[in-house]
Parts: sequence; structure tokens; C-alpha cells
Amino acid sequence: MIRLNRELKNRESEGNPIKVVVVGLGFMGKSLFVQLCGLKGFKPVMIISRRRESCEEALKSAGISADKSLWVTDAKEAEKAIAKGLIPYGTDIKLASQVKIADCVVDATGDPVDGAELAEDTIKAGIHMVSLNVEADMCVGPYLMELADERNVVYTGTAGDEPGSAVELWEFANLLGLEVLAIGKGKNNPIDYGATPDSVKEQAKKSGLAPKMLCSFIDGTKTMGELCLMANATGMVPDVVGGHGPKATADELATTFRLKEDGGILEKYGIVEYVRGVAPGVFVIVTHDKEIIKEELTFLKMGEGPNYALYRPYHLTSIETPISIARAVIDGVATIKPNGKKPVAAVPAVAKRDLLKDETFDGIGGDMVLGSLMSWEDFIHNSCMPISLLERGVKVKQDISKGAVITWSDVEIVEETPLLRMYLTMLSRLGGR
Repeated sequence: MIRLNRELKNRESEGNPIKVVVVGLGFMGKSLFVQLCGLKGFKPVMIISRRRESCEEALKSAGISADKSLWVTDAKEAEKAIAKGLIPYGTDIKLASQVKIADCVVDATGDPVDGAELAEDTIKAGIHMVSLNVEADMCVGPYLMELADERNVVYTGTAGDEPGSAVELWEFANLLGLEVLAIGKGKNNPIDYGATPDSVKEQAKKSGLAPKMLCSFIDGTKTMGELCLMANATGMVPDVVGGHGPKATADELATTFRLKEDGGILEKYGIVEYVRGVAPGVFVIVTHDKEIIKEELTFLKMGEGPNYALYRPYHLTSIETPISIARAVIDGVATIKPNGKKPVAAVPAVAKRDLLKDETFDGIGGDMVLGSLMSWEDFIHNSCMPISLLERGVKVKQDISKGAVITWSDVEIVEETPLLRMYLTMLSRLGGR
């Protein structure tokens, strides 16, 4: 980190800051843009959002006056504005990959369809891609990683979000020769499987979040997606479908995550999991095959063993994203990415209520479906439908009962989105559905 900080200061003094495009100006994207405006070694060169008003609000929050920014509708206008020292802003996400001056594009949209298309276009343009978009990554992350490798650019999730923070702990433990038995994150509330945008509307208003976004946290979909990213980055799998979700304190993690025969909750080791009681932290459960190492860990007040918890009590979400931007551009490395072309876990859609034929799915955070977590083998064997693909252009083909895992035979594809194309391409490379 010291070296990276030094590199950024050098870039600042040399007049060569990392040029960043931020796409999506909700809570996280807006915060990131404002932060980047004041960070040495970075220069936000363009912002894009669905709503023009969101761009203008972000510019105002960053203290950028109207005469220092310019509304644009095409890449040539944007590049001319940048050359004049202005910050262009627009609503067309295609602009992000068309402005060739950028070193890195950040996706903060939270939309799996828009995010996947943005990532694909950015990578094909030879620009590094940092994604805060769990919803896209949990569906086509391996496809995007493979494409980035082919184009010799970086595709990465972000530091600061729970998957990135947990995988940093996992990397730390691996470097030390510790065996990682489990990896996971805290969750600050029990999952409400019946949550809808309407039921969380008032809470969303107080939190400054869109109701569908908050609903995706409360109904567990976001947690399942985050665990999926951890799984695909590390090779670890869910112990049971949807996870156990035990309640535990940080001090109880090491004893909770033991095998059942040893008084714990696990059927096996090598798993991803969430815990109620340690939010907003992340953790890994570790051990070692040498007694002297375990004795030292016990001496260091890490617990009685044989399992020990390495626990980080916070994650700073988009505030840590500049670290991932810098690693991608300066070092050419990802903070977190799929660890292979084949996923090890996936997030299937589950019916929140009885669904009727010809209804149109309303996607993640809606009132029709939520996401669970499965091993890739079970997911494929049961022909499960990824929840990310139900965001738009998909109808209910036949009545579906509440609680049922949705399969391909349950749906009718009305619109073939770029996300669907990428997913089917990934599947075909793996031998089909």
C-alpha cells in the first residue's frame, strides 16, 4: 500500500493522474466521484447516469460549477470537453467505452444488464474495468474475466465491498500458509423472504437508497450474490443451499464453524457463509497442520483452536474503490475476480409468492423473486434460472408456486439482452446448460 500511494503521488506531480469514468451515480457512485475529485493521482474525466439530474447533483456535491462541466450526447463532444478541462456528463453508458482517454471505467449501476454490457464494451475497448456490480458479476463474471484476459486488461471487483474485503483476508491467510476452512461476511438482519419494494419504501427513503436496492439486501439476494463472488474467487462452495446463516459474535466464529461432529454447524470445510451478528465485518476461519503454529495462535489470543477466526470488523465499500482502480491501472492486477472459466457457485431465482402465467418478472429487489445460493453443479443439474437474467424481458411461462426454485422451463424469453447472450456463450464454452 505504501508503494501504491507513492506511485499515485508521483503521477500527480508528473501531471499523469489515473483517468476514471464513473458510471452510475446512486449512493455509492456519487460518493466515489466526489472522493476521486479530491484524491491525488486520480482524475475523474466523465460521469454517466440514467438521469441527467443525478449527474448534476453529483457535480454540485463535488463543488464543480456549471461552467466547469458540460452535458454531452456523443464521444466527440466528450473528448472536446475533456481537452478544455471540463467534466462531461451524459446518460448514454456507451460513452464510457468510446472516450479513449480513460484508463479505467467504474460500474456503480447495480443493474446486471447495463453493467454486463458496460463491462464488455469497456474491456473490448482496451480499458480496465472495476465493477461494484455484484448483480452482473454473479451471472457472467467468468465470461468477463476471460474476455479481459484475452484483451490484456483488468476486470475486477472492488476493494471495500464484502467479497473483495473477505478475499483480501483469504489471500493474507494463504500467504501465511494457513488453511482456510471457511470464508464469509456478516449480515445485520435476518433475511425477510417476503420483502418487497413497497414494504421497505419508508426505510429506503430514510437510508437514501432506491426501494428495489434496499429490498435486495433485506430479502437476502445481495448476500447470496456476495457469497457467490467469494466462492468463484476462492473455489469454496456453500455448505447447504442458501447458507446456514447462524447467529454468532466475532468471538464465537471459530467454534461455530466447526464440523457437526466437533460441535459446529458444518457438513464440510471449504465453504462460504454469512453470519448474523458480525456485520459489517468479514472473516475467514483458519487452521494449520503444525501444532506449534496453533500453539502460537492460541498464545496470541486468537482462540483455543484448532480453528481460529481472522476477522475484519468493517468494510468501506466505494471509499476503498480507488485502491482497486490503482491496482488495476498501475499494477495490472485484480482485487477480486473469478478463479477460473467455470463458476463454482451461482445464484438461482426463487419465487417470493405464487407467480402467474404471463406475468413479467421484475428482477432483483422486486416483489416476485429473490436469490439463493447453490453450488454450480447443483445449479446446472437442476436447470436453474439465474436471478440476474430476470431483470428484464422475461415472462412467467407457467404458474410457479411460492418458494419454488425457478428453472428454464418456467420462463419465456421475450427480449434477448446482451447479458443473456454472454451467459449462454459462457455456458456453451462449458458444454451447454
